[in-house]
Amino acid sequence: MCSSDLLEALKRKLQQYPAGTAFRWCPQAWNPSDAFSPGQRDDMYKELAGFLAKRSMNIEPYVEEKCVPGVPGK
Repeated sequence: MCSSDLLEALKRKLQQYPAGTAFRWCPQAWNPSDAFSPGQRDDMYKELAGFLAKRSMNIEPYVEEKCVPGVPGK
């Protein structure tokens, strides 16, 4: 499955949530299986943020302390 297929599948899943739902962007850049470049991750974030905004939902930008396992302050 290519990244555009994965993104479309994610959008279909996100549509199941009600307006007002907030999500947190936590790309797995630390994961060796993550094959996305920083630019691809930025593009995905922007596309998802726009998609969610049209549905009265939002997505928080990446904050390491809130996303990386074992980092204090989660």
